[in-house]
Amino acid sequence: MNNGGDEHDAEEPPLDPEELSLDDDRVRSLGGERFVVNPEGTEQTAPPESKDEPADVDSVDPLLAKLEGLDGAYALTVAARTEQSASTFAVGSNDVSSTFESFIRWYAKQISDDATPEDVLAVLVRNSSLDVEMQR
Repeated sequence: MNNGGDEHDAEEPPLDPEELSLDDDRVRSLGGERFVVNPEGTEQTAPPESKDEPADVDSVDPLLAKLEGLDGAYALTVAARTEQSASTFAVGSNDVSSTFESFIRWYAKQISDDATPEDVLAVLVRNSSLDVEMQR
């Protein structure tokens, strides 16, 4: 599976879990048992205090704090910036399709006040590398 990486990805094998420890300078904690591994070295490492203690959700990211307050099995918070403005959005629901639809309608509105969400989404999908077939 190609994740959009460059030719460097094909030259070196992926890192094995045995090659890393949580104290490794290539590992950055995101909090909540989540980590980012930078195979290139230390340029993206976290401050030393974040390696020793779990991060407070509020200090990690205000969007994560908003996410904690949302109801439903499917929730998201997102921030977007366009040429016109910057905005945040939060939605939570037990219906995954409803959550997704709310998000894409909001994002389409950020992209264009004039076009319908359907038109904006069609342009975005058509101009992406996704191969989407619609069936009803």
